[in-house]
Amino acid sequence: MSENKQKPIVPVPPVAPAAATHSIPRKRPVSDSTRVVRAVCAWVVIISAALFAFVSILGIWNVFGTSTEDVIGKSLSSLFVIGFAAGVIAIVASLLDDNK
Repeated sequence: MSENKQKPIVPVPPVAPAAATHSIPRKRPVSDSTRVVRAVCAWVVIISAALFAFVSILGIWNVFGTSTEDVIGKSLSSLFVIGFAAGVIAIVASLLDDNK
């Protein structure tokens, strides 16, 4: 190629990313107290599920005698109540967080 037909190289200005033009709402950081409440709720559910499994195994072995169905039913309903309460507490703790 001859020198007369060459075009000068013009640098292209950088283009702003599309996300920078819109304001994307950021998640609020979770406070330490909310993290502790969530962790405690998770451990409560895990421990109660383990206890229910233990009671169910004892029920399979007929340790409770004729009232096996009653004991397993009551322990299952207790597990549901404990799990629901722990879930509600975990959700409400994040809603009541005063981290602004």
